[in-house]
Amino acid sequence: MRKALLVLVLFVQESDADRVNKLLADKKFTEAVAALTKIIEREPKAAWARVSIGFAWTELKEFDKAAKAFDDAEAIEPANAYLPFNRGRMLAIRGLMDDARRELAKSIDKHPTIFPHWACYWMGVSMISENPEKALIWFEGAREKSPKELEALAYYWRNVGLCHFKQGHWKPAARVYDDGLAKFPDDPWLLQMRALCHLRVGEHDKAREIGRKAEAVLRTKVDHVTEFSLPFRGSWKVVQANGGDETHWGLTAKHAWDFVRVEKGQISKADPKTLEDYFSWDAEVLAPADGVVAVAVDRCDDHLNAPGGDPGEGNHVVIEHAPKEFSAVYHLRKGSVAVKAGQKVKRGDVIGRCGSSGYSLHPHIHYVVCEDARDWICRPSKFSHATVEIPKLGDVVDPVK
Repeated sequence: MRKALLVLVLFVQESDADRVNKLLADKKFTEAVAALTKIIEREPKAAWARVSIGFAWTELKEFDKAAKAFDDAEAIEPANAYLPFNRGRMLAIRGLMDDARRELAKSIDKHPTIFPHWACYWMGVSMISENPEKALIWFEGAREKSPKELEALAYYWRNVGLCHFKQGHWKPAARVYDDGLAKFPDDPWLLQMRALCHLRVGEHDKAREIGRKAEAVLRTKVDHVTEFSLPFRGSWKVVQANGGDETHWGLTAKHAWDFVRVEKGQISKADPKTLEDYFSWDAEVLAPADGVVAVAVDRCDDHLNAPGGDPGEGNHVVIEHAPKEFSAVYHLRKGSVAVKAGQKVKRGDVIGRCGSSGYSLHPHIHYVVCEDARDWICRPSKFSHATVEIPKLGDVVDPVK
């Protein structure tokens, strides 16, 4: 009788976790939060429930709530084996890569049997921007541990290809994207990056053809909660607008602008031969709205009249302003980036200076609003406090107070 009672008690204890795990597996995250909230009210010392609700909040992109849940779990059970991985994953998705690496390293070092392949995978994700070569090693390690599970994930092919792409290895990147497209032929991100590989080797027609296929997932209306100001002072001309045939197509750039500074209607001195001959060079670049820096990269060289071999964005800053609202400014001058990931900024703060790093022929600003700090899927946007709200090709725009 006592043994039967013990079995019954264990079954009741396991049923809560089983029910929650099923909700999470079925991606019913709102229902999981509701169920876990009741469990936490009933069992306030249940650290596992707080870790699980932190995972659900992460999937719902409620990062502050996820962070609090993980902090509460740590206060109850500091050595919880599932905590560092889940917190590290949340930080990586949020774009706070330095903090993510710290937590994921704890998971790998102290709890190597807890999600071993996923810990390696997310460590790779956290390193792509800073060290794509090392990130690739982490992805390869994850694949060795669980090849079937990793290869069945579109994000695996996206990120491995991106490691090659960010090193300027266009052909290896193309092969990875082709392998991914063989499994996921309609994945918009794989299509977008395959198109960019064509672009980097000069196959512009193929690039545009494939890039247009990826555009179907883009939004068609402006519905931001943030008011964005122009990221500069003075008069700047649009040299490539939304939907530009040259490079402004596909997931990352259909809704982007390229701006150059003008003086007396000119973008440079007569017969420009140096970067300094362009009026855009070294001009201050400003935060377009209040927010938190999600990505700040400052390692790419500047160049003139030939696109660099580094990734297209070059030195760049991405700022989170609201859920699914990230502004991104590319091609900053090497050594000029004035902010770090995790830093709060105010509208008008100087975040860097205009340069010509990345896929750039001369100094200019590439500006776009994105949905996600990692994927950079662009969205329609507009400018407040500007002479032109939605600039078109050839427009000259100025900030207005």
